[in-house]
Amino acid sequence: EKNVATRGLGNLSCIFSWLCAIIVLYGRYGISGVDVSPGMNRILGFPTSIVGTFMIAPILLMLEGESTQSRMTQRTYRLSSTPKKSKAWVGMNFTSLTAANRYAPLLAGTASVLLISSLYAIFIRGCGLPSFLHSHSEGFNVHKSHEDVFASIYGSSSRATNVKLGEDVASMAQKNLIHNNAVKIAAKLAGSGFWTSQSKSGPILHLAGIAAVIPNLSYLVKYAWNGVTCSAFTIMVMLPLNAIPLTISRGIPSLMAAAL
Repeated sequence: EKNVATRGLGNLSCIFSWLCAIIVLYGRYGISGVDVSPGMNRILGFPTSIVGTFMIAPILLMLEGESTQSRMTQRTYRLSSTPKKSKAWVGMNFTSLTAANRYAPLLAGTASVLLISSLYAIFIRGCGLPSFLHSHSEGFNVHKSHEDVFASIYGSSSRATNVKLGEDVASMAQKNLIHNNAVKIAAKLAGSGFWTSQSKSGPILHLAGIAAVIPNLSYLVKYAWNGVTCSAFTIMVMLPLNAIPLTISRGIPSLMAAAL
């Protein structure tokens, strides 16, 4: 029988499953797809981690809130029966979640992941902490220079000739194309973090981009969850702020996705 305890446990399991999927996704493909795998992990020109974030988000549609009829039944039961000692249970209940705003957790979760990954690229990426925690894995070594991207695609043994034994012309041409695209993406991403950028202007500009998209994302989530509307003047002032990440903060793919 579905009640408050079982519904709360189901919601908690749903959120835990979504978090596990997000951790596996970003742990495997990184933020832009050039750190973890030697190839370009992209789908239709977009990083796999960004596309996967939107594909995983529908898991949150399985969250359930307490219906009006259920709340009335519980209230009637409490008024008509003698109070009993409540039992401790683990779970998450959303009293304001209904069929009308069921997409609000999806928007809130997706926006949170995009913002957290952007903050990771600015403050944590390249600091050495992920490599220290995973000292036996080479997948967490970020690319800070052209040489790192080169070695990840061609291999450290082919730096002199660019050719490996048994490699044909087609595979060489494909690797050259991958290398050119990877260098552009890795350079932009490296210029957005305090630990990988040669100057502080790049990370500061990307922090300004995050600060610019937060008001719009918060208004979007509030409108989807509670139906809270804002004035036309506020929309006219806040909406152009999304142009900041699209123009001067283009190094982090997740930040650009949040702006869109």
